[in-house]
Amino acid sequence: MALTSNVAVDIQKDVIDELEWDPEVDAAHVGVEVDHGVVTLTGTANTYSAYKAAERATFRVAGVRAVANEMLVKLAGNDIVDDAAIATKIADAFAANVMVPKGIHIRVAQGGVTLDGAVAWQYQRNVAEKTARAIRGVKWVSNLIGIVQPTIAAEAIEVGITRALMRNAAVDAGQVHVAVSGREVTLTGTVPSWTERKEAEAAVWRAPGIIAVTNTIAVKP
Repeated sequence: MALTSNVAVDIQKDVIDELEWDPEVDAAHVGVEVDHGVVTLTGTANTYSAYKAAERATFRVAGVRAVANEMLVKLAGNDIVDDAAIATKIADAFAANVMVPKGIHIRVAQGGVTLDGAVAWQYQRNVAEKTARAIRGVKWVSNLIGIVQPTIAAEAIEVGITRALMRNAAVDAGQVHVAVSGREVTLTGTVPSWTERKEAEAAVWRAPGIIAVTNTIAVKP
């Protein structure tokens, strides 16, 4: 029990240090609790970007298995923007970004943003969300954008993904298992860090023909 407690304290200290190291995060307003590698973040962030930055910083720490982000986004008075203005700024930002394709729908309600529509690649979906959450006044983003890809045989998709994982220096391909059903991929296995788990999923999303990825890889430091 003492060993487990010491490990939790070490992870907690590392997370706090990483939050303080990240210039996007106001660590003084973030609480950190750790239970068996699962980190709970509490407190407040003054922007949605800062909220997500705290989450990303936590995942960078060795030993973190999962993160429950219970922080609240509390905008300062001069950061409160009406929904119409937020929608306009997001639309303008999308138009100015060559990596965001046309056809993404933007809905804003009480500072919360919902994106839907369809794109060809996961990176386009990610860029759209990142662009939206950087807009002043945004409290949260729900990304419902779908992926539309040409039909490719499941066998070809699986072979391509397996080879991509084997080429990837950041992933131990022998510990990651790939199952393809139609155009959907499920990842299982174990990896030592959240970074490796994330990189394995990113490698899969680069495969043509994929419209969905279920990542159940366990993180076991």
